[in-house]
Amino acid sequence: MRNKQSFISTGLLSVVLSISLLLIYSTTFSQNAIRSKGSSQVRVESSMSKEQTRDIAEELAMINAIENEFNTYVEQEGETRIQNGRVNFDIIGNTKVRGEWIRTIKKDFSEETTIEKGEYGKEQVIWIKCDITGDIRECVSRADLETVTLNCPLEQCRTTTYYNGEDLFLLFQSPIDGYLSLFLADDEQAYRLLPYASMGTLSAVKIKGDKEYVIFSRKNSYPFNDGFAIDAMQLTTVKSIEYNSVYVVFSEEKYIKPILEDIQEIGDGFYLPRSLELNEFKEWLGDCRAEMPDFQAKRIRISIEME
Repeated sequence: MRNKQSFISTGLLSVVLSISLLLIYSTTFSQNAIRSKGSSQVRVESSMSKEQTRDIAEELAMINAIENEFNTYVEQEGETRIQNGRVNFDIIGNTKVRGEWIRTIKKDFSEETTIEKGEYGKEQVIWIKCDITGDIRECVSRADLETVTLNCPLEQCRTTTYYNGEDLFLLFQSPIDGYLSLFLADDEQAYRLLPYASMGTLSAVKIKGDKEYVIFSRKNSYPFNDGFAIDAMQLTTVKSIEYNSVYVVFSEEKYIKPILEDIQEIGDGFYLPRSLELNEFKEWLGDCRAEMPDFQAKRIRISIEME
């Protein structure tokens, strides 16, 4: 679906429009934060890169830090509460926890090599350890969001694995009204995907509770197409496989986007969307979480593969 509104990201994938958000600060909620430390050690499997392993080790260290303060985590749906479309847990990776990771203060990785008995004799095994310090707090009740990545504008097209040249769509539904924004992040940059480029400096799109949206679809885009051009997103890669993360950012209250680099034209009607450095994006998310109790940034990992 390449057109004049299409955007291409460097290296990992081609993207379409994007917009980010920076939140209104409310100064009182961050006082409930606790500083905690956690650690984890993860084996580098043959099917995983070191970058993937570090990512998993970081998430497990976050979970460990939350467990150290709140002594428990949620594994079964029966242990959670859902009232009026709200839940009392956060999700890190695939684990539901009773604490929320607000921001990372310090993070260190180290490697250890061991010799272990394998299927064909002794083999060298690499372990990656993550030690992390961050601000956390106990979860508060907030909207239970449905967020699903798709490769066609239909619910049955659910996937997190894409092939070079495929389109990206996102199914979104919230039980309550609020404000939505989308980002796509590679190893260096975070690109703003929603609001669309034609929406200018708008920080977030107003959405209605209980309504199902398929973002980037021209057939199911109300109210995003009210006088605005809809952006298509096509994922591309020049590597055998690359990994990215879609961040679905939602709040019941309005928030302000971060400062973004301008759109860059790269030829043939394609553009790089507005973006900011990944570290700056994560700092912005941390500030938003600290100041707004209902702020959420749900992360969905996706891969783009050469066929």
